[in-house]
Amino acid sequence: MITYSEFQGEAGPPTLDETAFRLRGAELLKGEGCLVEQRLLNSYTLIVVSGGEGLLKLNEDEGLLRPNTAYTANPGDTIGIMSEAAEGVRLFVLSFDVFREERLPDAGTAYFQGGAAPLYPEQGSAQVPVTAPIVTLCDTVYGHWQSGDPLERFRSQSAFQELLYLLMKHSLYGSDRGARSGLELSKRYMDAHFHEKISVEQLAGMTGLSPKYYIDLFKKTYDIGVTDYLTLLRMNRAKQLMSQADHRLKDLAQQIGYSDEYYFSRKFKQETGVSPTVYMNSRRRKIAAYQIPITGQLLALKMIPYAAPLHPKWTGYYYKMYGSEIPVHLSAYRFNQDWEANIEKLRLQPPDLILSPDTVGGQERELLERLGEVYFVPSKATWREQLLWTAQTLREEGEAAAWLQSYEKKVKEVRERLEREIGDESCLILSFNERTVNVYNSRSVREVLYGDLQLRPACDPGAAQPVQPVTVERLAELDAQRLFVMIRQEPVSLAGWQALRQSPAWRDLRAVRTHKVSIVPSSPWREYSASAHYRIIGDMLELVARK
Repeated sequence: MITYSEFQGEAGPPTLDETAFRLRGAELLKGEGCLVEQRLLNSYTLIVVSGGEGLLKLNEDEGLLRPNTAYTANPGDTIGIMSEAAEGVRLFVLSFDVFREERLPDAGTAYFQGGAAPLYPEQGSAQVPVTAPIVTLCDTVYGHWQSGDPLERFRSQSAFQELLYLLMKHSLYGSDRGARSGLELSKRYMDAHFHEKISVEQLAGMTGLSPKYYIDLFKKTYDIGVTDYLTLLRMNRAKQLMSQADHRLKDLAQQIGYSDEYYFSRKFKQETGVSPTVYMNSRRRKIAAYQIPITGQLLALKMIPYAAPLHPKWTGYYYKMYGSEIPVHLSAYRFNQDWEANIEKLRLQPPDLILSPDTVGGQERELLERLGEVYFVPSKATWREQLLWTAQTLREEGEAAAWLQSYEKKVKEVRERLEREIGDESCLILSFNERTVNVYNSRSVREVLYGDLQLRPACDPGAAQPVQPVTVERLAELDAQRLFVMIRQEPVSLAGWQALRQSPAWRDLRAVRTHKVSIVPSSPWREYSASAHYRIIGDMLELVARK
């Protein structure tokens, strides 16, 4: 919800007429699938949904994007947007800066950027209704923002001010938030009291709604059923307790809200695929994955690490799927730049053993070895060899063999489908960083896409560096029939990508003219591990089938 939040300063909070807002970017997104890969924001962001439904992931929280609703996010947040609805979703993403007016000692005034902002979201959910005039203003803002004419861009800025005014007016005077506020209250109650006996009637009573309407509204708002959400809370807590110590099933069940240990055991197996006893046995070994790909290897062996690099943006998939099950979260920022902090975390919460790439050296390696038992994964080995090496080290050879058999079966199925869908069409994998297009020929691309799936590369992957800059003119010479593009999710690269897409040279590429350009996420495509490669072949099938 867009509301007024006071600045903190000696001179007191400025009023809205002492605050300036400046538009920095405008995007119109529509369709289905992943529309925004989890990206880091460096400006305030307004999301206005004009049609359809989708999912918004704000930091670690995920909720439903409802039609005709506005949402906001702050600098430093990470957001991701996707839609699984058949009709997709249509929305505007507007980024802006906020400036506050301050009086100077000489009685003059100046505007300063930073500090708290008068626009502030209720985390992850805004209940501001979007009317037809607001949608029209969004169209005006976006349309004029695309112009290269300074006067038209100024018109976009003025329309943005009018848009903010209407949204604030609705927020302050026109929104009936009673039911939604009660819904959030009931959700917070479940978060705090999931270990107690809770009924739908009890929760509905908190909101003043009938149980049936409450169930429907909860599902529509949070994209998960009431009982499913309560089960999720209980299972996550059970996993946390099991990772910390051994528990009798009866005691464990009672701690998370189940009076019947046998019902809990059946429910746990239904939700996780393994019994509580098997899960606890697997957690007795506290294994630390020192870098991201090792997490992917352990998961292929059905082993959840005790410690691993996790972050909503940099390791979004692992964070979402396993964040609550991994007790120690190491920094995942930019290829382990925070290694000193990671080693300190492991020192304070020691694992039984550590798996690390053998590329770690110097003082980092020396300090790592002081922590205890460390095994160094051979980085020059192929991912299959690394998986088998890890399995032998952990005495899980049977799991590795079963996983590889499953992988080969999946590869065969996807390869046969791709042969029917794209035949012998030439393909090229690209990455886009700031304003540079690169041919992307990583080990994963060479071994999985061109090797296992037998896609035909538009240029010799063995003759290029893993990341090699390329001009659009050179792309025209290569004449790939299909392009798969990874785009760095930060403002400069996103703006550069939009500019490239509008250029005549790009539009004239054969793959662009025939609508055979697919945007692919950096995760798992940049990760060299067994689990990541299994996800890549699934991604390929979905991308090609969608065209």
